[in-house]
Amino acid sequence: RRRGYHINLWEHAFVNAVSPIYSEIFPYCGDYEVWKGIVPDFAVPEARRIFADYHRNTLTSRGIDGFKLDECDNSDFVHSDWSFPNCASFPSGLDGEQYHQLFGTLYMQTILRALDGQPTLSEVRNAGALAAPYPFVLYSDLYDHRDFIRGIVNSGFSGLLWTAELRDAASRKDLLRRLQTTVFSVQCLINAWYCPEVPWKEWGCESEVRELLRVRQSLIPMLRDAFADYHRTGKPPVRALVCDYTDDRETYTIDDEYIFCDRLIVAPLTAESDARRVYLPAGTWRDYWTKAPAASGWFDVCTEQIPVFERVAE
Repeated sequence: RRRGYHINLWEHAFVNAVSPIYSEIFPYCGDYEVWKGIVPDFAVPEARRIFADYHRNTLTSRGIDGFKLDECDNSDFVHSDWSFPNCASFPSGLDGEQYHQLFGTLYMQTILRALDGQPTLSEVRNAGALAAPYPFVLYSDLYDHRDFIRGIVNSGFSGLLWTAELRDAASRKDLLRRLQTTVFSVQCLINAWYCPEVPWKEWGCESEVRELLRVRQSLIPMLRDAFADYHRTGKPPVRALVCDYTDDRETYTIDDEYIFCDRLIVAPLTAESDARRVYLPAGTWRDYWTKAPAASGWFDVCTEQIPVFERVAE
């Protein structure tokens, strides 16, 4: 921590028999095991207390201030129904279907109790629109790059925060294109455990990655202002163009550009191409990288950079 690092631990909530809290939390768990672990019923205050106290005593009190809350999604209506079934029952009276919907939100509440007010920007696999105020960012195992861009755009409609998670790349270009999108997301999440080697070394692009991370660092003041506004008003830091330009019908079907921190419009590219069509609504704009003026309307862009345009105050 003295060197400026913050540790984020990746976990799921299923409590194995070797866990030191197994016996204490057992009466407050559901009647199905998942991956040889019992499922705490976080709708019961005692279960939240036991789980949060363990995290406080062993983790957050030692300086851990972030958690990636995995595997709190799933339902009986997906092909990989690996979690507890809808017919499961929990001490609170919830059945499995109901608990699937509440699991992520109750899990966040439990971890926030362990953090005792420490600032955090953590990750979670399941939340709902009413969970928007929690300091957690949604992520997913879905990995098509275009899907991730669409997720960034659409998440703002519910006020939730979504991040594009970089965990694998098929080529040098794919790595850089994915990282460009991640840098211009609410959270710059590089989850490189999946890669067989350090990805920027594997693809020989360490200097390009370093420069992109410098760009991310330069965006922090802008992100702080946007998050402060999000806290006050609920306006998401990243959102679809149609949210701000509702009278402009051209924005109605644009699902691959987004507003970033009020001032920028970001139009990511995938590894398949260095060119794309970009739309800028009415106003005064300039290229974020070159500062050259950019006209409103549709136009073509060809670049190795990620196309970003900055609104100029009139």
